[in-house]
Amino acid sequence: MAPLRSLRAIAFAFLTAIGLATVLTCLAVYLALLATIDRQIDKRLHGEAAELLADGPDQTLLMQRIMEETRRRDSGDIGFLLTDRNGRHLAGNMTPAHGFPLGLSTIDQSAGIPGLTRGRALVHALPEGMTLALAAESEPIDDHDAQRLLILASGFGTILLLVGLGIFALSLAIRRNIEAVRGAAEAIVDGDLRARVPVEGAGTAFGRQAQAFNHMLDRIEALMTSLSQISNDVAHDLRTPLARLHAQLARLAATPAADALRPQVEEALAQSEEILAMFAAILRITEVEGGDRRAMFRRLDLSGIAQDAAEAIEALADDKTQTLHLGPWQRAISVPTVIRLATHPVTLRVLEGRTLRTPFGRVAVEPDGPDGWRMTCAPCALRGIGLPGDAVRLTRLVFTLARDADMNLQGDFALGEPAHAVRGRWRAALTPQQLELNVQGDVTPIADAFALFASTIPELPRAQVDGLMRFDLRLRLPERTLEFRPRLDGFRVAGLGTEALLNAAPQCTAEGAVPAGGFGTWLPRAVIAAEDQRFHEHTGYDLDEIGHALSFEPQRGASTLSQQLARLVYTGGARGHARKLRELLYAVELDRTLGKARVMHLYLSLVPWGQGRCGAHAAAAQLLHKRVDQLTPAEAAWLASLLHNPDLELARFDARGEVNAARVRWVLSQMRPLPRTPKPPARGGGARSVSPEDATAAPAAPIQQALALALAR
Repeated sequence: MAPLRSLRAIAFAFLTAIGLATVLTCLAVYLALLATIDRQIDKRLHGEAAELLADGPDQTLLMQRIMEETRRRDSGDIGFLLTDRNGRHLAGNMTPAHGFPLGLSTIDQSAGIPGLTRGRALVHALPEGMTLALAAESEPIDDHDAQRLLILASGFGTILLLVGLGIFALSLAIRRNIEAVRGAAEAIVDGDLRARVPVEGAGTAFGRQAQAFNHMLDRIEALMTSLSQISNDVAHDLRTPLARLHAQLARLAATPAADALRPQVEEALAQSEEILAMFAAILRITEVEGGDRRAMFRRLDLSGIAQDAAEAIEALADDKTQTLHLGPWQRAISVPTVIRLATHPVTLRVLEGRTLRTPFGRVAVEPDGPDGWRMTCAPCALRGIGLPGDAVRLTRLVFTLARDADMNLQGDFALGEPAHAVRGRWRAALTPQQLELNVQGDVTPIADAFALFASTIPELPRAQVDGLMRFDLRLRLPERTLEFRPRLDGFRVAGLGTEALLNAAPQCTAEGAVPAGGFGTWLPRAVIAAEDQRFHEHTGYDLDEIGHALSFEPQRGASTLSQQLARLVYTGGARGHARKLRELLYAVELDRTLGKARVMHLYLSLVPWGQGRCGAHAAAAQLLHKRVDQLTPAEAAWLASLLHNPDLELARFDARGEVNAARVRWVLSQMRPLPRTPKPPARGGGARSVSPEDATAAPAAPIQQALALALAR
């Protein structure tokens, strides 16, 4: 297939692909809806058949049940038919024109059932040759086909329209900028060296491209001016001796001594005049091309060229910059520019054999083959990723560096001591706009990865860690985006002694053990919704949340309920990567030795709920004045919403008298199964008696009143 070269062809191809995908998606959704409807009807038929055949009735009892079911129904949307081995009608309210096959099947008008155009049938073979058939019509549901198709077509059509408008706008923007570049180029070809590309928005990608293009044209114009000046100087320098030679020949031709060589002298005089005329033409061309424009040109400044070169190399403006000094010249440049300059072969040759003092530690630079270098940092401290101010300290970091054919950087790395190092490969693509670093870790025993931090994990000598790991990492500057995707296989931990918690009585206060009662239905679900929505899916850790947490500016924590329990029982609340790694070890073993139910029980028994309260029983009793197993969904959601920072949330309530309604609603929306929507409190009435299912029982405390009012808005 020929490559797409025009913007119109690319836009049309993309729009066609989007349209085809949208149509297929719409068709798939529609077919899925039809299949869902049939499944609902089948489920209903199975339920009816199960009721009729419950306890294995005989023929008489079955006929009696069919007659009772027929009389009890308000509509004829389900038909019943009981026949003997000869097909004789025994009971039921339908007489189809032909029999139905055993099991489930689709029926239509050919069945001869009055009023039925489409439906589903279920046939059971019974003892003594009897057959029980049930049929249900689907016309009331099928009548909504047009509305469903209209909704699907409207939704997907809107998406398709927005995509088309976006493609059209992008095409116009690209075409406009291409036309601007072509117009400037054509003007320069026509002789207007002052023509430049218009800059619309200096901070946009097209604006930066136009500025770089204009910088190039400025340098070309300066070069052309210099060449014109050189040609002018050469013409003047050569014209002076030629004019003198011409004058001497003229004086010689005027003397009588030249009569013997008159023809030769006159020929030389004519040739000198032609040469002088040629240089005069050169001077006139120089004046035409640069004479009246020379006043607008500035002198060629080497320091200006150096600054422009730095701007050309420099990526987008970054909030993290370095100041580069070269003699009297200095300039703030971005991190990608610093990397490009620091890894330039000339710089590395200068640094070869030296040990540099860096923010990460002392780095030794050594040659690695004819065109590569090896950097060794031992010990090394990596900062700026994960917890703010937390440095990941390694005993040794070694990486190689080389440039490929596209002048991008690549190499290998090894973390830790050589015998148990975590190894992999890296590649950095440097452009004038961006640095993109891709790192791929080799398959490594998980135990070797934990060994990198042996000095900060006291449990590691007695922990038995099994499994393999690898990871992918992508870093972009100046956007400061970090994508970390770890992959673990067979991760298992033993030897930490967490099985001792199986029969331990939770204690978190000096008064003794927490109450032994259960935690009801809603609070465990609310805690899972608020703190660990994949609690029943993971094995103590959540790789997706770990990847989100390892960033320059993490927006949320990655601790599962198992990891939080490990912090409450074993690791304490000290901040840092060491505590996180210890929690991970304990969490994996806790999940295996205790199971989910025990982990949840211990967590709810021990978790702090603010202002010195420990455990769910104390929180429910002191904040809501009721037992924890009697909480409504809304009350459970409010308690769970406090867990991310209970002291702060309760202090805000004490100061304002309002609950964090947005977070409570979010927790309610994430609970599975979803609780019924709470009803607003009755106006002007006192306390009233309500059922346990009511999500907002009569307010008995200021917190409950504020909660009910917030959810009623």
